[in-house]
Amino acid sequence: MAITQLTTHYIKEKHEKKFNIWFFSFFIVVLVFNLPYLTLAQQNPIEAEAKVKAVADAESDVNRTSWFMAGCFMNIIGVLIARTNITPVPAERFVGKSPEYIAIYTLNYQTERSKILTKSAVQGCATGTLALMVVLAIAGSDSDSCGPTIDLGDFFDGQGGSCSDSSSDSCSDSGSSGSCN
Repeated sequence: MAITQLTTHYIKEKHEKKFNIWFFSFFIVVLVFNLPYLTLAQQNPIEAEAKVKAVADAESDVNRTSWFMAGCFMNIIGVLIARTNITPVPAERFVGKSPEYIAIYTLNYQTERSKILTKSAVQGCATGTLALMVVLAIAGSDSDSCGPTIDLGDFFDGQGGSCSDSSSDSCSDSGSSGSCN
């Protein structure tokens, strides 16, 4: 009976050591991999407040419609102006604030404002370009007009351009000008 008690005691002790080593190893691994995230989660409350306030103010200060129109009518020029537009932050927002708050707020305000302006201008640019393409497609599909086309065979033979539209009788060969009547 003493042998079975010793064997049982030895097995329990061996399992407890394995469990302790496994638990300790698991704890170390969790600690090592989560430590950077825990550090990031413990941000300075002044920094967090400044970021939230800057983003909210930037969103409320921007007139998205005007930047959409700038992108729509000026295309890529409007997008470039929106991207490079740096507006100073109104000074009354900094009354009683620390220099750290002012620096964080200014950086986040200008970054967020630039993102919003650029996004609105790009949307306007895409809309303007699409509208122009639709207008040109509609104008090009008009069956009553005959645009100047060049028949390369006649062009290289020295006879100039000819208008070729088999559906319209208003097209005629006008020599070297290549225009339609």
